[in-house]
Amino acid sequence: MNDGTASVREVLNAIANLDTLSSILLGKGKTYDAILNEVLAHKDSMERWPTMKEFEKKLNLKPGGARKLIDHVYKDLMDLVCDYDNPKYIINNVVHHIYIKYWERSFNIVCKLPVTPSLGDWVDFPFLNAAVGSSYFHVSRVHHEFDGDTQTITLWLENGEYNVYKRFSEDKQEYEREEHRRKQIRNGNI
Repeated sequence: MNDGTASVREVLNAIANLDTLSSILLGKGKTYDAILNEVLAHKDSMERWPTMKEFEKKLNLKPGGARKLIDHVYKDLMDLVCDYDNPKYIINNVVHHIYIKYWERSFNIVCKLPVTPSLGDWVDFPFLNAAVGSSYFHVSRVHHEFDGDTQTITLWLENGEYNVYKRFSEDKQEYEREEHRRKQIRNGNI
């Protein structure tokens, strides 16, 4: 599966991030059960990932054997993630983090919403008027993060109306700065 672009650390992090789904691969008669158990046991460790040589020594594998097994685990894991006929990658938990800023005041909420507001939507939190001085906001940014079977949706709320023209202008300026920078890099000026 590895086409040379993913580092070992990236692949190990992916397997650990999908630990619940990775566990489904265990006990299926595959040659990678021992190394998969090691990766899953290391998931919550604060230590760095073991090197491939350390895996090979611990599991009595030939040189290059650990990477080959890790790549095989990752390929099988991605097959599970992409199984459209029988989905196995299921998000069971959704958590919303809401960041509200009004002038110098700010407030953070962690909750579960039945519906996620979209970019530009107006929201009204009457209970926030006492905390930040306003209750009407618009969604200025939305970010989705997937970690195992949990989706964290972060919403940034700002006071005032959502101004699509202002947003377009800011995005255009950022794009033009980035294009200018890329052009300088291509021309060897940076």
